[in-house]
Amino acid sequence: MLAARSGVQLSDRRRLSWLRLIRSENVGPATLRALVNQFGGAEAALDALPALSPPRRPALDPRIHRGRGRA
Repeated sequence: MLAARSGVQLSDRRRLSWLRLIRSENVGPATLRALVNQFGGAEAALDALPALSPPRRPALDPRIHRGRGRA
């Protein structure tokens, strides 16, 4: 992993934000990097993600991964 090789340490909160973002619907590696670069971090990208999708019916809104056991 890049983080392991570069010596970058992530807090549990930051690590969870990165994992939630990459597991969100329609977010792959390139989109993940673009969102993090644009918003300055995974937490900010998660906050912005719903507003980035075009207006649609609620059933089609992007699903942000909330973690196990959370709605």
